[in-house]
Amino acid sequence: MAALPASSARPPRLNPFAFPSDTDFRFILLVVAVLAVSMFMYGQVFVTANRDEYRRVVLACARQFPTTTTSQTNVPIGSLLSMPTQIADELGARAAASNACLAPLVQKQNAWKLGGIALLLLVAALIYWFFPVWKMRREHFEPLTAEDAPAVLPALHALCQQTGVKPIPQFVWNPLNPAVSALAFGRLGRYTVALSGGLIIQFAKDRAAFDATLRHELAHLRNADVDKTYLTVAITWAFVIAAIVPLVVTLLMSFEPGFVIGITWRVAALIALVYLIRNAFLRAREMYADVRASTWDGTNGALDRVVSGLAPTPTGRWRSLWLTHPTPAQRRQALADTRILLRLGFWDAFAVGVVTAIGIGDVLDVFESVNITQSDMLLIAYALVFTPLIIGVVGLAAWRATFARVVEQQRLPSVKSWAVGLGLGLALGHFLALRSAVFTQSMVGSDLGGQLAQAAFTVGWGALMIVGLLVFLRWLVACAADWLHVTLEDAPPRRVYVVGLLLAAVVLALGVGLFYMTVDAADLSGATMGLTWIGIWIAYFFWDLFRLAPTALLAALWAYPLASAFWRQRAVPTPTSWAFLDPAPAPKLPTEESIRVRRILLHALVLALVYAALAAGIRLLARWALPESVRASDDYLLALAGVLYIMAAVLQAGFAFYVAARARRQPVAQAMFAAFAAGLMMAVASLAVNKLWGGGLDPDFVRDYVCFTVNVGALLSLPLALIANAAAHPKPAVA
Repeated sequence: MAALPASSARPPRLNPFAFPSDTDFRFILLVVAVLAVSMFMYGQVFVTANRDEYRRVVLACARQFPTTTTSQTNVPIGSLLSMPTQIADELGARAAASNACLAPLVQKQNAWKLGGIALLLLVAALIYWFFPVWKMRREHFEPLTAEDAPAVLPALHALCQQTGVKPIPQFVWNPLNPAVSALAFGRLGRYTVALSGGLIIQFAKDRAAFDATLRHELAHLRNADVDKTYLTVAITWAFVIAAIVPLVVTLLMSFEPGFVIGITWRVAALIALVYLIRNAFLRAREMYADVRASTWDGTNGALDRVVSGLAPTPTGRWRSLWLTHPTPAQRRQALADTRILLRLGFWDAFAVGVVTAIGIGDVLDVFESVNITQSDMLLIAYALVFTPLIIGVVGLAAWRATFARVVEQQRLPSVKSWAVGLGLGLALGHFLALRSAVFTQSMVGSDLGGQLAQAAFTVGWGALMIVGLLVFLRWLVACAADWLHVTLEDAPPRRVYVVGLLLAAVVLALGVGLFYMTVDAADLSGATMGLTWIGIWIAYFFWDLFRLAPTALLAALWAYPLASAFWRQRAVPTPTSWAFLDPAPAPKLPTEESIRVRRILLHALVLALVYAALAAGIRLLARWALPESVRASDDYLLALAGVLYIMAAVLQAGFAFYVAARARRQPVAQAMFAAFAAGLMMAVASLAVNKLWGGGLDPDFVRDYVCFTVNVGALLSLPLALIANAAAHPKPAVA
């Protein structure tokens, strides 16, 4: 195979180390997957070992505390919106009583789970700690001394100095191994690089190939992936020894084939998931080490020649998933074009969704075992599990993929496959979880109609979640593009993307948390209860529009991306851009359309004055047409407030539509800002008119009125802005 072209003929490669590498998050994903699946297995061991007691207690509690409420039975679902607190309190009380009934059993099960996790971690720690000793003995390694190879050891120390690896690792070798190979291994604070006898011989015959091989192994140390690698090996073996084996033994002791089959296929799917995540991590670390080593190897080095000379491996999309090393062709592709390391695939997002959903069920079981049923606490439980995973993997990958497109001045990456993969993974993970497997069968029952209704509810609700994820990821990509435009000549935007990902985590925690609370209710009591909770959440959401928290969150959604317009770059741009792995000047991007904040504020002020005139006209008309007794009634005041709210919302939405249709840069964010500014000014104008007509300015009323006016307009502006932008600009701009 031909060597890589010289740097003069090859454009500079993008820098995959500008953002945290996906090996870090793949490792975290693996650890969470193993812990979540192991908790599933330990829970199943408990259920199987205590099958009769488990069924007896669960069914008894279900009969004693049915989750269908009197209010739900006698009141149409649409009417639930008018009394969300009453219904929610009744459902919460029943859930608390049911949890109290189940608490002794669930606490026993959680003790099994936590004890099993402790055992698994202990086994993993022992394997990790003693693996280097076992490796040294099994491979017959011995310390490499100056007497063994006088010229080799100084060369190795020079390579450590070139690569910046400190402290210098221990070098060992096996003089009887004729293969040409090297391996970096060890444990925290004590790393070893092993050389074969054939590699020592290569030092004299082909020094460039020797250096390239060692630079690759030292790159593993520089990338700090050696600990992650052998922790991965340790936790995988511990998973087999301490989780899979006990479950298999327990299932073999069960005498119910249907139950065993139902659990076995779930366990097999989860084991395959863990195995595939492990392999993906191991493949990714090799390509990152190659790319890191290539920066030291130079254009005249032998790294590409060494990689191309490796033994061929099985090819094919599906067969490659089971490999722990990338194929030589994939490694050479990453060396030539680092964009392969900046992509996020459908299956990556899918795996994140599955692991997240399984972890949610585990954390929810722990919270319920201590009888925590308040919705805000459950949302915290969900956020603790899925926010770091989804944002750390998918959110950061969105920044990485957008970075590649912005630097190359291409269209922004499509987020459809990410949203669909993540949504399907969340749905499938929820279905695979032990909580779903046990409680759905126990509480919903085996009625085919009920199960079909529940399945239809879950599919419909899941489709709505995918749409929400699509909008959310598009917002995240647009924000990343705007900020990358203004930071390419500056330092890597670490603080910028950290702030953006934290904001995204809050939004995602609320959205997916509410989704899972509703789906969990449907699992426990059927589709009708799921619809009931949807009505309750809509009603709560309506009343929350009078509060400051949604106002602050909605403001952050437009303030974060628009703040990039006020970013001040360095007075003297850096001569070499951080965006490239190879020496290269900062890319020259086309000038962006400026965000005309003053014009938007001026138009908003004019719109507020028009609104104030209309509000005053409505009051004058009412004073002329209606008697004092009518104008003093509560019905009149409510009707007047409704008319003013609707009028403000319509004006805000129209203004947002106009701004989105004209803007090229961040049209949705500009539209939300326009609606926000207009709503705030109109609320102030309406309050001023109300004061002129003899009304009061109670602080609580002022706060509620301003928040509701601003929030309703901002929410209406979002879909209209999307429609206006799609109609005016069918093909999105570069950023």
